[in-house]
Amino acid sequence: MMKYTPRPLRGMRFYMVKASIMEMVLACLIFFTQYRVLPNKKSLAVVCYGPSSIFSQDVCFYAFFTLLIFGCESVLSIAHTIYYQCRNADRTSKTLPLPVIILQTSITFIPLFVLQMLIIMMKKDFAAVQEETELLHPDVRNSGGVVSGFAEMYDPLNIIAVGVLGLIIYGTPFFSIHCKRIIYQRLFAYEASISQRTRENAKTFIRALNFQAMIPAICYIPPFTIFVYNQYFGSEMPLTSLIIPLTISIPTIIHPAITLYFIQPYRRAVMAFIKRDRLRRRSSIFPSNDDNSKY
Repeated sequence: MMKYTPRPLRGMRFYMVKASIMEMVLACLIFFTQYRVLPNKKSLAVVCYGPSSIFSQDVCFYAFFTLLIFGCESVLSIAHTIYYQCRNADRTSKTLPLPVIILQTSITFIPLFVLQMLIIMMKKDFAAVQEETELLHPDVRNSGGVVSGFAEMYDPLNIIAVGVLGLIIYGTPFFSIHCKRIIYQRLFAYEASISQRTRENAKTFIRALNFQAMIPAICYIPPFTIFVYNQYFGSEMPLTSLIIPLTISIPTIIHPAITLYFIQPYRRAVMAFIKRDRLRRRSSIFPSNDDNSKY
């Protein structure tokens, strides 16, 4: 991104780098925890099977908590990138001053700070969580995972935390779609006077925004809705504990792929790297005539 970002997109390079960092950290945390989420009657169990299970319940709990924070920030980073494009639809090459970037970035941290404070203030009773989990999910006892989680999901602090998560997860796609409509109106406000190439580039840009806006809607809304239903309104659905981690991890693959595909300089750089790698392997297998003449 630092080397191949085209001039019209250099103004939003910071936001793309930020989103990429969040997704890389999120992928590492998913591997570190390898968790399952098991809703109980009163508690919510988080069972970790990854490297975090080597350590204590506290490490597993705070690793999952950190994963939750970075997952939310990953969603907000996508929305923040689209918002920047909305504010600067006709001047995306303009680089904002550092104080403005810090101010705009810090706004996305406000709901995460609230969520962090709520989780820190919650009462933690891992023994009660483990007892209820082993009673309702006997298979956990012999699974080898480390059980931690939230002891009282009907506590006001927990309900507020779930509400903040819902606001982020449900609100981000609608906000992104609204910004996309504004961008579309600005780009095509003078459609008759723009060239065919500019029109095609604008359409490609809009398609990329559509994919970006739909990532949270597809990958976060269904598992969160299933979790809320299981925890507060109904019984547990089959395979829910496996579907939730899977769908949350999908954006760490899809979003970078979308960025590489729709931004042509990135796509060309990746294809050039692949071609160079193929040529290097081919030359190592089939030496050139000059190399053969040495023998």
